[in-house]
Amino acid sequence: MTATDDNRVLFDVDRDRRIATITLNNPKQRNSYDASM
Repeated sequence: MTATDDNRVLFDVDRDRRIATITLNNPKQRNSYDASM
């Protein structure tokens, strides 16, 4: 996976299958989204 500036958001692209995966890695908030993400 490719990390962005915020390590709580991980982004990966499978170019062969044309699928993008976004993973929220925020265990303190039970992996929920917050405004700073």
